[in-house]
Order: sequence, then structure tokens, then C-alpha cells
Amino acid sequence: ITCPKEIPNGVLLKDSNGQQCSAALGSRCGFACNNGFVKPITVNNLHCLLDGWAEDLQTLCT
Repeated sequence: ITCPKEIPNGVLLKDSNGQQCSAALGSRCGFACNNGFVKPITVNNLHCLLDGWAEDLQTLCT
């Protein structure tokens, strides 16, 4: 099981082990927003669960 490797208006960065984000179940990955989009202060990492990313991707980079 993997989560989507693309996020709206942003990119996935490294996981908690310093490796490229695999988006595998249980992984935690950093992310950055594209130029002109703002990252929320309260979310630093995405957590991949059975039904996808725990965070609402539509509210990450606005």
C-alpha cells in the first residue's frame, strides 16, 4: 500500500530516515509548497495510512 506521490501545489521531500519519500504505508514524509503557495504552520510531515495520507492534501499548499 502506498499513498499518492504527488500533492497539489507541492512536492514530497525526504522521509524520517533521510531517504527519498517512498509514500509507503506508515511512512512520514516532509513536503514543500511550490512558489506562490503557502505551507500551513501546523503541518510539517505527511503520514501515510491505509486509506491515504492522514492530512487533507487540499489544504496543504494554498
